Amino acid sequence: MRMPLHVRIMIGLAFGAIAGIVCHIAFPDSPQLVWAVENIANPIGQVFLRLLFMLVIPLVVSALILGVAELGDVRRLGKIGLKTFLYTVVVSHGEEPPQSLPYAPVGTSSQE
Repeated sequence: MRMPLHVRIMIGLAFGAIAGIVCHIAFPDSPQLVWAVENIANPIGQVFLRLLFMLVIPLVVSALILGVAELGDVRRLGKIGLKTFLYTVVVSHGEEPPQSLPYAPVGTSSQE
């Protein structure tokens, strides 16, 4: 019998958390561990998050547009619709992406 996807995801999450804690306790201040985190884990995590945002943002925008378009008459939207739309615009525009990398690229010094 095959395990459901959500069970496999939770097992992977638990395994990753335990492995991270064990590595942090077993190898504190290890240059190899710091290198692996900075040059492998961070870039993979950044790519994953950017791909996730590339998927989620168009879905949210298209859901809002389709919801308003299916409403038909804009007057039916009323005051609550305007408040909801303004809230969505303000909240989604509130945070700007970082302008610098959280880590120094390979071959550069983080001290200036």
